[in-house]
Amino acid sequence: MIISDYALEIKQSGFSVYEQPNKWLHDVSDKYNVAVGLSMHKLRHTWATLALDQGASVKQVQTYLGHADVSMTLDVYSDITKRASDETGNILAKLDI
Repeated sequence: MIISDYALEIKQSGFSVYEQPNKWLHDVSDKYNVAVGLSMHKLRHTWATLALDQGASVKQVQTYLGHADVSMTLDVYSDITKRASDETGNILAKLDI
């Protein structure tokens, strides 16, 4: 089994199976009546956001996500966390201009 850089595509016997992990996730969320609309992609995005918010470097997150270029990670995740936004505001407020 190979998990691609999108963490959604699982290849078995030469063909791609995209839906099975989401089906498992939906079955669990239906059974326990939680997280309507949850998907593997949303979990991946949440993980990356939380990792960055907790201080992981963009390079570390890029490596774990399997992005070929750090610019992809920066484009998607650089401005989405409240903490990062607050820190940027604090830095700008301290500038003596």
